[in-house]
Amino acid sequence: MNEKLPINKSIRELGDARAGLLFRALLEQTQDQVYFKDLNSKFVWVSDVMLSKYKLESMDDLLGKSDFDFFSREHAQKTFEEEQRLIRDDERLVNYVEKEIWPDGRITYVTSTKVPLRLDSGEIVGILGITRDITDEVKIQHQLEESRALLLKRNAIMEEDLQSARTVQRMTIPGLLPDVPFADVAVSITSLNEVCGDLVTFPLQNDRRMSLVLGDISGHGVTAGLFTMLAKHLADFYLKNESCGPDEALFVLDRHLEGLIPEGFLTAVAGVFYRKNEDELYVSLASSCQPPVLWYRSQTQEVEIVKMRGEGALGLGICDSFECRSLRLSRGDCLLFATDGATELENPDGVQLGVAKWAELFRGVGALDTEEIIRRLLTELERFSGGRFPQDDTTLLAVRIK
Repeated sequence: MNEKLPINKSIRELGDARAGLLFRALLEQTQDQVYFKDLNSKFVWVSDVMLSKYKLESMDDLLGKSDFDFFSREHAQKTFEEEQRLIRDDERLVNYVEKEIWPDGRITYVTSTKVPLRLDSGEIVGILGITRDITDEVKIQHQLEESRALLLKRNAIMEEDLQSARTVQRMTIPGLLPDVPFADVAVSITSLNEVCGDLVTFPLQNDRRMSLVLGDISGHGVTAGLFTMLAKHLADFYLKNESCGPDEALFVLDRHLEGLIPEGFLTAVAGVFYRKNEDELYVSLASSCQPPVLWYRSQTQEVEIVKMRGEGALGLGICDSFECRSLRLSRGDCLLFATDGATELENPDGVQLGVAKWAELFRGVGALDTEEIIRRLLTELERFSGGRFPQDDTTLLAVRIK
């Protein structure tokens, strides 16, 4: 293919005689690679940018040359056969992406348009081509595709890890519900994400005593989920001791979590139910920035909002003491614990449910069994939010005194 064939001078005459000054100005100024080839796919005329690309000083250095003089033989042969087919079949290629392989191994990419070149008589005398270099764009596209593939792979690994974390968390939080002779217990944990930032645990359970901790790690996702497991472990360890009160448990959690939760904290409420004798059942409660516990009193069928003073969230090292409240409970009484995913739930107008409305909802269902209480309250939360529940991790815990 390197044999010198006669150049079809009619194409040069077309450029010189008919295009004139405008034609020359176009070829000098355009940044696209514009070229004319004869019937043998040899260059006849090109834009100045092509001379620069091929490192040639003048048009005379290009005349009579073909792609075989500049590209790899594989690429040049493919281009030659393609152009000969366009000439033979009178077809055109418009804006297609072409990969160029240079003799030194470099690879560039261009968009090319090639059409048969005709004289006024209709005779095809060669090929007109317009090529634009898109190497940078293609490289960016390849990088994006590689990044996307890597991201998909990492996401798949992360999703698998999340599923494992969620499975482990659901097996351990809350774990087995208490089976004690003096109370029925029901729990619902609704997670905003795959892994929940709420925790509920029952460290001590026997015929005369039951302890619990309900908490909320700030933030969401895996980090919050990991620290729920740590907080549960600490609560289980210390509240298994019958001498440990709820206020002491919160103090210990604060000290052990201090500085561990990145830019975060734990809010929690702890409770210890205990019998003094067969006729007297009490609960001691302490809270750190959790919504108030609601106490449904069976004798009056009213709900009392049990507020407790707490000096701050846990894990910040700022809590020296917690108010501990003791309540004497009667048969049929029910205590409702909840994280702020319930009380801070917003309706479509952006208005929060609030503690007072939450207590009102509980009053309407407080006489029901614990599982039905939870089910009804979840329905009310869904209704209040206009179908946008949950907006945060939300845990509900109901304890009915037998």
